[in-house]
Amino acid sequence: MADPTQNAWLERVLGVSVASERRSGGAAIAAWKQARADAVAQLRRLGRAIQAVEDPEADAAVILLEAIAKNLTPEPAHRRAVAELNRYLSTDDIITEAEMPNGYGIEVVLREPLLRALSPLMQELPE
Repeated sequence: MADPTQNAWLERVLGVSVASERRSGGAAIAAWKQARADAVAQLRRLGRAIQAVEDPEADAAVILLEAIAKNLTPEPAHRRAVAELNRYLSTDDIITEAEMPNGYGIEVVLREPLLRALSPLMQELPE
């Protein structure tokens, strides 16, 4: 793997960004994007079910679900972003609450597939 000085030269002289090529074409980022898309779809499906009940508290619940989706970086660019996502997914209580049985018949499974998809990104992305 090229060091930052070598990457800068490649980008400046040849117009090739090695890091962005690795991010955009790597199997690990594709797996993360798919796991994230699945998670966001589950959250939005639950949000629609909550809104359909027309409960006065529904908006607050939907905002929390959307906050989870927004915290799932679509394309982490470096290992620090992956580490932050790992910390968020592993420790945030809202994730735990979203995964609990919800009474709407919609299973929400976030942690396990998202953490599994994050793991290979640590090797693929630059520091």
